[in-house]
Amino acid sequence: MFWRVTALLVLVVGTAGGEPRMENVTFAQALGLVDGLPVPRARQQAATRERATPLPLPWQPLLLRVGPSLRIAPSADRGLEGGVSIEQPISLGDVRATRRDVHDALAAQHDAEAVASALETRLEIAGSWIAGWAARERLAAATRDRDLARALVTLSERARTAGALTAHELADARAFLAEKELQSLDAEGAVADAAFATARSAGRTTAIASAGELPAPALPSESTWDGLVGRVRTAPAVTVRRIVARAARARAAEERTVRGPQLVLGASVDRDGPGALVTGVTVGIAWSHDRGEREAHVAETTARLAEADAEMLASRAAIELAAALHEVEHTGAVLEEVVERLVPATESAAALRQRAFEVGEATIVELLAARRAANTAHVRATDARAAHAWARVRAWLLLETSGGVR
Repeated sequence: MFWRVTALLVLVVGTAGGEPRMENVTFAQALGLVDGLPVPRARQQAATRERATPLPLPWQPLLLRVGPSLRIAPSADRGLEGGVSIEQPISLGDVRATRRDVHDALAAQHDAEAVASALETRLEIAGSWIAGWAARERLAAATRDRDLARALVTLSERARTAGALTAHELADARAFLAEKELQSLDAEGAVADAAFATARSAGRTTAIASAGELPAPALPSESTWDGLVGRVRTAPAVTVRRIVARAARARAAEERTVRGPQLVLGASVDRDGPGALVTGVTVGIAWSHDRGEREAHVAETTARLAEADAEMLASRAAIELAAALHEVEHTGAVLEEVVERLVPATESAAALRQRAFEVGEATIVELLAARRAANTAHVRATDARAAHAWARVRAWLLLETSGGVR
């Protein structure tokens, strides 16, 4: 209700100084706006940067030791002594491989999150764009009905003056006009609502009006739908959680590998008395008392939770796709019934009442009732077309991002 009131206020204020500023956009253009949105673009760039970042060397820090000393006895050998040594610990595990696994998983996670974010935004934009198309069609129909109602009131006023109509019949005609005026205002508000909703989803500061025809994306044959539902295991949200689990397990492996046994290689040079130098090489093994079990445990818990989320989301994705495909079938049946039977029947009835009214065989109340029924049927046809288009688009987007559409 709040958004409807706000939209109407904006529309009224805009009309006072001209039409509110709107950008006419086709359905394909509206979906294309997603590619320029900050969030998906930032995640794609993060994936690119992650892949371009070089892996760190698998070695531990180089250790350099300097140990100066002073020989004081015997007096003949007094002088500065000491030594310099260098040691390099090297992990015995494949640290580089575990770090590469973390690196690749993070890049894949950014990619998957970009796809999931884009899908969510595309669904929002598609829904509001189709709602805008329906509102536009209802506004056009309401405008035509209002113009017809005005003409009917003018005719009724003349007939009342001539004594051909009663005061009650004239009042019915004027009430019909008031009804159409209000429907026209409601339709204008709905157009504004949808335009602002599309702009919000697309991150635009100018309202986006739906232009062009309804989308009619191609879907796989109905005979394949059951199989597609059964294979929906790669929905974007599912993929994200699975990659989160993969990255967490890679971090656990990295923690254990980095803190595992290390080979320590070293060399030293010592001055042992006046004019005496001694060199040596050391080889050793270092064991850490902390094998990173705490960090690895936290990471593995994160992985298990993410995998559980993925399983739940996979089930939801399957039932969501099943519901979307069922809605395609259901809305198609409703559309056929409305367009093929309801609209022609009510239009025929309204035309017959119009002719009967013109020859004095029907009252204006009967004519208005027939006209209302025909108008309601046309509105239902518009809504049925929009509902069927939305069902097809939703199923198409879900299939496209889960590998069901090629």
